[in-house]
Parts: sequence; C-alpha cells; structure tokens
Amino acid sequence: MRANKDVAQAFYLMNETFEENSKNSSYHSWRLFQLVFIVSEIPDIVLEENRDICDLLHVQTGGGKSEAYFGIVIF
Repeated sequence: MRANKDVAQAFYLMNETFEENSKNSSYHSWRLFQLVFIVSEIPDIVLEENRDICDLLHVQTGGGKSEAYFGIVIF
C-alpha cells in the first residue's frame, strides 16, 4: 500500500465507509479475520493475478463473512 497511493486511498475509503455504516449498526469494528482476508486479497486485485483461483471464507453464521466480502467489493 505504501508503494501505490491509489491502493492506500482505496483502503482508507473502504475503512471510512465501514466506519460511517457502523454508526447505524451494533457492529463497530472489523474482526481480525476480516482484515486479514481483505489485505490478503489486495495483491490479487491490484496486480490482476490468480484470477483462476477462488478463495473461500468460512466462519459460523453471523461471523462477518458478508462484511469481509463487502469490504473487498468497496475496496
């Protein structure tokens, strides 16, 4: 992220969007696995690599999978 200002800006705006949305929710912070998942996907998104690989995210119901996915979409 340090080497690419667009990536840093996208990550910042994703977090800003999450913070704004969390004001109307009982969910007020990222869970560690969500941030790890999002950050691990960034190189493949930015470098457009590994497009033939599918990463799966599995946690219990209500565990935050949707938020992690939406984080990637917003990024």
